[in-house]
Amino acid sequence: QLLKAGQTVVVLERDRLGLGESGLSAGHLSYALDERFSWLIRRHGRRGAELAAQSHRQAIDTIEEIQRAEGIECEFKRVTGYLFLGLGDTLTTLEKELSAGQECGIKDLALRPRIPLDFFDSGPCLEFKHQAQIHPVKVNLSKNSIRSIVT
Repeated sequence: QLLKAGQTVVVLERDRLGLGESGLSAGHLSYALDERFSWLIRRHGRRGAELAAQSHRQAIDTIEEIQRAEGIECEFKRVTGYLFLGLGDTLTTLEKELSAGQECGIKDLALRPRIPLDFFDSGPCLEFKHQAQIHPVKVNLSKNSIRSIVT
């Protein structure tokens, strides 16, 4: 986006691109945030939490548009994400998060009895549709948009 806007962009990596954390990533693109929506509402108000949800969702949509337009073969696919109970959590934890997520404008959020995997009984969980996943090492920028500088 910055290159298209005429800006100069430099990506610095200690060794080579994709070798560090991005190469170790599972490539999940999610609007189900680590900071739960209920916490975000308490900390930043409903509008602040809503903006966080919208910005992450828009980022996923933008990545999808860019990879399609640029022909980037990064195995982009839409997936469903799940949030299930952690230690010390109760069904009430998920119900509060469901309510908070809906308050933030997330319409495709639902409480489910379990993750749809035969080999793992997660118990109750929240289903977040329209998440995404990419192969982080296969995100190759077009040769026209990046120059490597070797020192």
